[in-house]
Amino acid sequence: HNAVRLIMERASQKGISLVVDLPPDLAEIRADSRAMRQILLNLLSNAVKFSNPGSAVTIAVSDVAGKIRIAVRDQGIGIPAKMLAKITEPFMQVENELTRKEQGTGLGLPIVVSLAERMNATFVLESEFGVGTVAALMVERAH
Repeated sequence: HNAVRLIMERASQKGISLVVDLPPDLAEIRADSRAMRQILLNLLSNAVKFSNPGSAVTIAVSDVAGKIRIAVRDQGIGIPAKMLAKITEPFMQVENELTRKEQGTGLGLPIVVSLAERMNATFVLESEFGVGTVAALMVERAH
């Protein structure tokens, strides 16, 4: 909720709605709270940055196979298949006419990957160019 609050104004300025799908009976996770906040800020920031006005960004949390899945889904420009494997490398950015207007360093996703690895979490990025992206983190449940 903290990360969503911090991104809310930027999303509102672009006409993007933020949807939070958080079940009330979800198990706690084993994670560094500052790292989780940074991961969510990076993922939500990217989702808002590359989404079209009038679309929605959803953060959904669910229990999948004994782990907690935290997924940020956008209806943005997506990532071309040939770039998907490279986009988590430092300073790598998708370059095309749709992204040139957006500023960034290309460090958001590499930071997410690094922080996820330090917490023994798994980061998965799925995208379809022109349709949108799902960035998901699989985190261990607290015992």
